[in-house]
Order: sequence, then C-alpha cells, then structure tokens
Amino acid sequence: MNKKNSKYLTASCLSLLIAGLVITPGIAAAYTAPSLTQWANLSVQDVIEKLVNILFSWVAPLCVLMIIIGGIFYMTAGSDTGRTKSAFDFIKYALIGLVVVLAAAMMMSFVNGLI
Repeated sequence: MNKKNSKYLTASCLSLLIAGLVITPGIAAAYTAPSLTQWANLSVQDVIEKLVNILFSWVAPLCVLMIIIGGIFYMTAGSDTGRTKSAFDFIKYALIGLVVVLAAAMMMSFVNGLI
C-alpha cells in the first residue's frame, strides 16, 4: 500500500473513532440509571439485569464499530495475504464478541422469565 492510501486509511479510522466518541454519550444518555437510593431498593436480580443492560448498550455498538473497521482493513489489504487474514480475524473476533453479548442478553431474559 502506498503512502497516499495509508493516509486515507488513517483518516477514515480516526473519523470513525471520533464519530463513535461523539455518538457514545448519546447512547449512554438514552439509558437513565437509577440513583444510589434506588439501587439500594433493588433486588439482586434487578441489579444484575440493569448491569447487563448497561454493558449491552456499550458493547454492542463497539462490536459493530469493530466490524466496520475490520471491513475497512479488509478492503485496503489488497493482495497481501497476511493483512487479509489479520482483517478477517479482526472481523471474526468482533462477531464472536457480538454473539457472546447477544447470548448473555438472551440468557438474562430467559432467566428473568423463569423467575
């Protein structure tokens, strides 16, 4: 990859990073966390559910952002097999993380339905 393409890749990644940092507070503000006195009145089940929801609201968008960045790395890899494999692994691990987070949310919902 030549120097010009490297600059475009760096600029694209930095733009995505800045966009993520700008969007993330909006995602966090959409969730209103209970105050300290409200946390004291919650059951253990409710506390765990709220913590999983908070983690899910942060990790899921992060995984999607990682998939997008991995796609950019894959597109710019060209015929370099090492970089192509590295980009593919980046996407694969981001997808695995997203599946784990979704599975945790589904298990939490299932357990709440049982209780």
